[in-house]
Amino acid sequence: MNNDIQQSTLTPGELQNTLQSAIDACRSNLGGINNQAMVQIVKENQPSYCDIIPGHLLYYVGTSQEVKIYVPINAVTSTNLFQTHSAQLNRFLNVLKRLAEVFQLASEVIHIFYDTNSSSVAFNSKGALFFNLKFFLKSHDDECEIGNTGNAMTYWFLTFCHELAHNIIFVHNSKHEVSIF
Repeated sequence: MNNDIQQSTLTPGELQNTLQSAIDACRSNLGGINNQAMVQIVKENQPSYCDIIPGHLLYYVGTSQEVKIYVPINAVTSTNLFQTHSAQLNRFLNVLKRLAEVFQLASEVIHIFYDTNSSSVAFNSKGALFFNLKFFLKSHDDECEIGNTGNAMTYWFLTFCHELAHNIIFVHNSKHEVSIF
């Protein structure tokens, strides 16, 4: 056993307070998103590594089921997304809204973006949670279409937890990874 690893024991009450703080920090996004890409050196007990955070340049194109939808600035017209992916978008919305209910979050704090060139599955912009439709289409839509939502719910639940953790710890380090669990 490695004695260099620090373990902290939190009481159930402390865990609940941490989760509630992450939930309380969520908000709706107003307007577009213009996050610059950045590289951050993260120092841990192990050798340092770079945390590469992709940038996003998105604009608001509409709302569906109280959830705001975004596409990249250079995307084809926004109506194209609603016309070509309406059923898939609704299935993704249903998954995300069910998960928001688990955390007692309003639908307004979750956002969907569709960027086929992005490597981001999801991101947290100052408490506004964004989820990429691209990854839902690639990995989960076929199963959800036939009513099998188990894999999608598990995957997006963990993604939700990860993004909520950014309301407590911004960088990807060991504290971030355990801040919700």
